[in-house]
Amino acid sequence: MQTSLPVMKRPSSLTSRSTTFATELEVARAATELFAQQCIEATTVESIADQTGISLRTFYCYFPTQEQSVPHYWQVGTETCQ
Repeated sequence: MQTSLPVMKRPSSLTSRSTTFATELEVARAATELFAQQCIEATTVESIADQTGISLRTFYCYFPTQEQSVPHYWQVGTETCQ
């Protein structure tokens, strides 16, 4: 008699965290590019959201201001490299 092992699935929260992390990095990357191209003062949250392909509401779910998206990007980038 053979018994089959249960199939292990990833918890949805892990998937959500992976998606959140990827979205944060993409938003921060787009913000960094736009800041470098046209300076912080000329860059709007709308342009960052458009560049990333997300809504304004989604942007504000991740970052309270446009300036706060970039320090997060550098912090995560350095943690990833270590």
